Amino acid sequence: MKSLFQKPGMNGLLTAQAQVAFNDNAIKLVLIGLVQMLLPQDGAARVVSALALLLVAPFVIFAPLSGWLADTFPNRKVMSACLWFQLAVMGFLLVGTSINSLVIALGAFFLLGLQSALMGPARRGLAKEAAGEQVGEAVGWMEMTCVAAILVGSVAGGQLIDGFASHVKPWISATISTVILAAGCLLALWIFRKVPTRKSANPTPFRWSLLWSHGHLFKLLRRDRGIWQAALGDAVFYLAGGMLMLSLSQVGRELNPDGHGAARATGIMLAVLGLGIAIGSIAAARANRHSVNVGLAPVGALGLAIMLGVLAFTPAGLVFHLVLGVLGVFGGLFLVPLGAYLVDRSPDADRGSILAASSMLSSIAGVVAVGVYSLTSGWLGLRPSSQFLVIGGGFLLVSFLCLHLARRDFLRLMTLLISRGHYRVIARHADRIPAKGGVLLVCNHVSYVDTLILSIACKRPIRFLAYDAFFKTPVLGSILRLFGAVPISATKAKEAIRTASEHLTAGEVVCIFPEGQLTRTGCLMELKSGFELIARRAKAPVIVAHLDGLWGSIYTFAGGKYFFKRPESLRRRTVRVAFSQPLTAEEATTERVREILLEQGAESFLLRDQGALGQRLAKSLRRNFWQDVVIDPVGGKTMERGTILVAAQALASTWKRTIREDRVGILLPPGVGGALANLGVIFAGKVPVNLNPTLSAAALSSCIDQASITTTITAHPVQQRSPKLPWTCDVRYVEDSLRGLKWRDYLRGVVRAIIGRTDRTTTEEAVLLFTSGTSGLPKGVALTHRNVLGNMAQAMDTGFLQPGDRILSGLPLFHSFGLTMGLLFPILAQRSVVTAPSPLDSDKLAQAAREGLPTVLLSTPTFLRGYIKRIPRDAFGTLRLVVTGAEKLPKETAAAFRERFGCEVMEGYGLTETSPVACLNMPAPARGIGADSIQIGNRPGSVGRLLPGLAARFLDPETELPIPGATEGVLALKGINVAAGYLKGSEAGKFRDGWFITGDVVRVDAEGFVFISGRLSRFSKIGGEMVSHLAIEEVLTAIIPARATGPALCVLGRPHPEKGEEIVLISTSPVAREAISAALRTAGLPNLWTPREVVVVPSIPLLGSGKLDLASCRELVKTGSLA
Repeated sequence: MKSLFQKPGMNGLLTAQAQVAFNDNAIKLVLIGLVQMLLPQDGAARVVSALALLLVAPFVIFAPLSGWLADTFPNRKVMSACLWFQLAVMGFLLVGTSINSLVIALGAFFLLGLQSALMGPARRGLAKEAAGEQVGEAVGWMEMTCVAAILVGSVAGGQLIDGFASHVKPWISATISTVILAAGCLLALWIFRKVPTRKSANPTPFRWSLLWSHGHLFKLLRRDRGIWQAALGDAVFYLAGGMLMLSLSQVGRELNPDGHGAARATGIMLAVLGLGIAIGSIAAARANRHSVNVGLAPVGALGLAIMLGVLAFTPAGLVFHLVLGVLGVFGGLFLVPLGAYLVDRSPDADRGSILAASSMLSSIAGVVAVGVYSLTSGWLGLRPSSQFLVIGGGFLLVSFLCLHLARRDFLRLMTLLISRGHYRVIARHADRIPAKGGVLLVCNHVSYVDTLILSIACKRPIRFLAYDAFFKTPVLGSILRLFGAVPISATKAKEAIRTASEHLTAGEVVCIFPEGQLTRTGCLMELKSGFELIARRAKAPVIVAHLDGLWGSIYTFAGGKYFFKRPESLRRRTVRVAFSQPLTAEEATTERVREILLEQGAESFLLRDQGALGQRLAKSLRRNFWQDVVIDPVGGKTMERGTILVAAQALASTWKRTIREDRVGILLPPGVGGALANLGVIFAGKVPVNLNPTLSAAALSSCIDQASITTTITAHPVQQRSPKLPWTCDVRYVEDSLRGLKWRDYLRGVVRAIIGRTDRTTTEEAVLLFTSGTSGLPKGVALTHRNVLGNMAQAMDTGFLQPGDRILSGLPLFHSFGLTMGLLFPILAQRSVVTAPSPLDSDKLAQAAREGLPTVLLSTPTFLRGYIKRIPRDAFGTLRLVVTGAEKLPKETAAAFRERFGCEVMEGYGLTETSPVACLNMPAPARGIGADSIQIGNRPGSVGRLLPGLAARFLDPETELPIPGATEGVLALKGINVAAGYLKGSEAGKFRDGWFITGDVVRVDAEGFVFISGRLSRFSKIGGEMVSHLAIEEVLTAIIPARATGPALCVLGRPHPEKGEEIVLISTSPVAREAISAALRTAGLPNLWTPREVVVVPSIPLLGSGKLDLASCRELVKTGSLA
């Protein structure tokens, strides 16, 4: 959005209206000075009073005419004509001063008043045209510049007439002053010429009755209750302001009984008051810069009442002037919202007439002020202090009245001010919300302050649908009713839908949270279809809103509870609110809205400032300096956060000097050595490339060549176990590097640990990982700092970890899950990681579990099957959760593990290309204070819900084009954790416009749980039908004996000359074709899915990560043996 001063015509408007105010008051002071020089004191006093009347009278007499001009002609043309008229009047005044005619001079001054009166409605209407939705800010700046111009004009006029009169005769002094001020009129015309012209809203013919149809203006003003109340408030201000000015002039006279200096003292007080009003106007402009909020008016009225009371008991002096300045500030806070409301709320067709009527009412109030002052000071004999109390008492009543009438706006303002102190709200595409008309907002529900955040982001007031039970609580219920919220529950759904539809039809913004509850998993829950019924009934557009950045605050379920917990940080939390393009009621289905919410979440997550990986790791390790972070029971070592930070930084200072290449190979198992090597390389500003020693020599050489690695960090025992691997020319041993560190290296490490600076950017490469190579040579995936840190943030936003959790991981560091979730994530999440050197060594894993006391295990289904057979029950006695991935989790494996070890097994889904986690099942969130509903965190057979900040599309398997509104197809993902592509641009077709085509065929249920049908490569197209290999495997698992060390079967497809493909079964046990057919038939699968051949093998080939080695399996199908 453009700033106010970038709006076309805004600067010209402010300058022109300020010049008119300046000129009127400067001429007024010039004429006052002139008559005081020419006439006796009594005669001068009468003329001065006449001058005040001449300036005000046109606003009353010609109000209907000024309103008609503003409504009939373009406001810009009316103002331009008035500026030319002003110049002509200045010429007429010049004639009067030149021929020494006081009558002509006074007549000219009346015409200046007429010019101001005719220009008034057009001036304020033009503010609406130029500023648009920022009219509140525009009115504030107009009031400020107007007050400043009045003050400067009053000083300038007096200085001009007095300055020249000491050298020339009074009439010549007045003539010179007029010429100088006329130059300002020319300047205003020159600046105003660039203001654009817009069409008039309501052109109507002139009629003579405009000269006396003042009653019609009052009727027009009273037609809208809100406008009438704002106009009355405006009039009260000018009534009180007029009385206050006269009272201050009385104070000036009392301070100077002989009359000398009284005018100067009064002028100073009025200047201080005016300065306060100017400051208050700017503050009100800032508060109303996005939308007009009359909630400031009660604040201003109450402040005026209090300050007037203080003023009554403050003796004249510095403190008196300070109080007077504060009084002016509250005056600005009171006046600007009312004026902005009048301009903004008035219909386009009648805006000029309404504004003219308001000006007329205020002018009458100014005249009445003289009478009231005469009554209080003359008849009642009240001194200024008592008069201040009378005015203050009036404003006290006004403040209560304003508070009653604008209670919703006042409460909204107060809550927004408090919220802004805690949250930095960034609204994205807020301009998509139409300025007028009914709009249904559909938003995700994360925290108890969602309504406040939306109210800050949206320029229009919002009416929320709220849970019916909240209305029964004493405080919250009162607030909800005050805000006009609509109660909704299962028993009152029809009534809520009807009420919400009526508010939409009335042109309001209504918001509903279709999840129906706050998410306690951090993920998007099931969307109820009630919003569809509301939108269709009201025929209103639907705008989808998404809140990002709230999870983790005390108002969310982060940490397993609401409210009663320590805030993560006392700094303001950045929250982003994204608004979609409006949807028609027919387009706004639950599927489409879910799709938009996910995409908005992904876009907002991308805007988060993640920083650099090394810097974030160092910052995290500096916290809780003496807490254990890497626990290596098998290696007999445990390192605290501070110790590992200093040691890794010391290694980094050495490696930064001695290793030239950006990428550094690492071949180490999980443990202290592997952690130090990876952290040291990252802190050195280089890219760790963890290599897979279980690959064939050709595959490992391919990885080394792709990454252009010349240096590998390992350990002597690792190299001795694998002498035939294609080692790089430069091999560093981590134990030797540690022994070789000098005291100055550790000193550098301490300095680097404290400073923790990095020159890496978020889009640079952070780590390089290789895919498992299930169907060919591994492909390099360069993950950026933003990818890795973004995925860590996504995982933290689910809250699947509990405070005090320890993570046990034996997964190799070349595995994306093992490196990121098994090492980097625990460090960043302030958790400890217990390591085991290999997931295949059950004894060592059991030792690590017994000594490290972990609560969360990271593994794969293949390894879990071995643990069920080989690990004693007591070894996993501290486990509460197992997170597994990389392959499908059989129900039997999950049930057997749960029965043996008493902990839940949750399946997730991820890929190296997604850094790696994409979906996650988690235990059902706890219930407690503010969380009494039951929420589902997992669903058997699924891989869980998408992580926050990740969007999904479903593609047609044949065309790879998105299927609108689909809930199944080939999965494509987009988000902060999605890599940009493979190393050296291979298979670029999988990455399109930020979307990664996973190749997995999935479906999603209504609650957002993702079910994997299989990889597209693990489907066969037979006779035009897609046949899932995984579906066949799941059925045949029941008739083929399971193995403790790996899968017992694998289904593949191979070319067929007639059908395109045919199914082949690889099994570790012989099985009859008849048994296979019977099992498939019982499961409801067609005969077409029956394998045409069974290949019996001793074991199914696996990769080091535990995944199927599909390339070797295909070789078995082709030749019957491995090459």
